[in-house]
Amino acid sequence: MATGQSPARVVERLRVEAAHAMIVASRHLLDTIAAETGFADREWMRRAFLRIHGQPPQHLRRTSRDLAAA
Repeated sequence: MATGQSPARVVERLRVEAAHAMIVASRHLLDTIAAETGFADREWMRRAFLRIHGQPPQHLRRTSRDLAAA
């Protein structure tokens, strides 16, 4: 199946989606999530989130916490 994206971008998107799921479902540090999902470090993960979601992972973490508290 053709996606119109380079293999590197497809892998990056998969990593971001895996990180997204971990951020919502766990309390792991973002550094740990970055390492577990194959990013070189937290900053690389942040940049990928900005490209794909337009927001950093910290925003998702805050939003998830706010929803859980409500």
